[in-house]
Amino acid sequence: MVAGGHEFPLDVGHRGVEQACAFAAFQLQDDAMGELNRPWPELVNSAGESLGVLTAPAEVHGVAVWELSGQSFCAVGHLRRAVEAAGLRIR
Repeated sequence: MVAGGHEFPLDVGHRGVEQACAFAAFQLQDDAMGELNRPWPELVNSAGESLGVLTAPAEVHGVAVWELSGQSFCAVGHLRRAVEAAGLRIR
């Protein structure tokens, strides 16, 4: 996969697809934070108040998810739709 001007391997065979998805989310998050010079993805409500920054956990036990304050928020591949469905936005 290529992101942020560099490449990184995704090993779907050894640890599985979900672990590869979590690793990709972690790498992409790191690249976005480097480009923006701030935490990303930060969830905000309709008033613009921060609810916190989502994190991609390093280890996956089941489905790869974004977490908010240590709790599952949504599957890695569903970020945009989950944020919209919750009436939130990403800053």
